[in-house]
Amino acid sequence: MAKATKKTKTSASGPRISFRTLKPVHWMLLAGMACVAFVAVYFAFLPFLAERHYREGYMLEARADYYFNNRQSQEAYYQYQFAVEEYKDAVALAPYEYQYHNQLSKVYERMADIVASPAQKMQYLKKAEALAQQMATGDHQNPWHQNRLSSVYSNMANVLPLEREAYLKKAKAYSIRASEIDRHNPLFQLTHAFLLHRLGDIEGAKQYYNRALDMDANLPEAHFNLAQILRQEGKPQEAMSHYMKIYEANPNFQNVRLVIGRFYFEQRQYETALRYFGEAVSANLNDIDAHKSLVGTLHQMRRWPQALRYYELLLGVMPDDATLREAYINALLQTGNSVKASEQIRILAEKFPNNPRYARFSHSRP
Repeated sequence: MAKATKKTKTSASGPRISFRTLKPVHWMLLAGMACVAFVAVYFAFLPFLAERHYREGYMLEARADYYFNNRQSQEAYYQYQFAVEEYKDAVALAPYEYQYHNQLSKVYERMADIVASPAQKMQYLKKAEALAQQMATGDHQNPWHQNRLSSVYSNMANVLPLEREAYLKKAKAYSIRASEIDRHNPLFQLTHAFLLHRLGDIEGAKQYYNRALDMDANLPEAHFNLAQILRQEGKPQEAMSHYMKIYEANPNFQNVRLVIGRFYFEQRQYETALRYFGEAVSANLNDIDAHKSLVGTLHQMRRWPQALRYYELLLGVMPDDATLREAYINALLQTGNSVKASEQIRILAEKFPNNPRYARFSHSRP
């Protein structure tokens, strides 16, 4: 008969470690491994926490920008302060994520725009400069960092007139560097053109505006500024070609409709001018300049009934505009409404009692 073999019991979970038998060196190794694991988990979590602060800051900045653009400077300032705290936390948690530095630097610049005193402005701009310097030092081949420094120094030049030339020299140096690092990005060519234009280097500005347009033919800022230069050089037709390119691509850009309308008005092409002024009024019913341009054109075209309606509308908003009221009186006389014209002359005399011209009119009859 075969002998039965005796089975030994083994643990289903494998070999067990008895902590009682561990030596001090083993305890040190375990402690070290635990520390490494903790640090790894901690630093893996930091970017997520930093991003959370960044997103909070970005939302606060967007809210502040809304108030700033609507001229609610005080409320904008408060929101920018909250955004700063969030961005500072993001920078502290992720010091090598330069996007966080960049946003914080931009907010400091905007806060410098809001505060009144030069000392306060420079305080914020110095903070913006320090952040931009960190970015440029950490990655000196990034054109955005060079561009940020140029923006800061350009703003400093506005704050301290006595040091204007020195700051503009720095702004120009960093702007050139940004445009050279990324020669194929129209934004950096355009930014440098802006600076050269501001410095009075018209030929240099034209060169960079054209360089930007060679890369992107639909840059409205480049077309608009280049057109202004061409008008000053006595080249209205060339200027108009740039204005029309803006109008065709983006008719709501700045006051391009008014500019085109005034060009045709100067050429005495009143019907065409009227079209563009009418579009400007329709696009923005609160645009006083558009209304004035429209009624002035109607006046020149001797369309008195239409002109009268616009004069009355404008005088309701600008009752103390003597020139406007005089034009209204003229239109009334052209339509034979001498009674209403006399009443308007009396109003002029009452509003401007020290003006002998209106006082004389008040005793006369049209």
